[in-house]
Amino acid sequence: MKSEENFNAGLEPTDTCKNCGSVFIVDDKRDEYCNPECRKEYNNDIKDFDRLGRIPDLMKLKIPGNIMRKKIEDLKKSIGILSSMRIGREGLLVNIDELRKRDFNAKAYSYRFSAGKSDGVYIVEFGPYVMTWESKDYVFIRIKTL
Repeated sequence: MKSEENFNAGLEPTDTCKNCGSVFIVDDKRDEYCNPECRKEYNNDIKDFDRLGRIPDLMKLKIPGNIMRKKIEDLKKSIGILSSMRIGREGLLVNIDELRKRDFNAKAYSYRFSAGKSDGVYIVEFGPYVMTWESKDYVFIRIKTL
């Protein structure tokens, strides 16, 4: 007769699906998705996110797919708002209040890196757009060049 410990041993290893966030029983420690559809959906989301800009360390993070889809939607909205502003080659100085009026989400960026200053200033990318702080009330937005 099997002990209860041995009987449950095969059911013990669980993980959280990288896409939907549900807990599932793993057959292999390398399993990251509860089913093949979740794996496909997550990878398609990664490709969609990548088209909008670089993905720093995103592959290393365990972001559930539903959260990633929300980030993609927010990023697309931010890019749409910037596109509607008709930012030319010279760039555009924009008042922060103008962006707030348009419901711009500054946290929905595709990439962020330090401006090299010690005061915590960052250069932020939203797809093809690059934003830098110019003063307390203004940001400078330009189109990214390669």
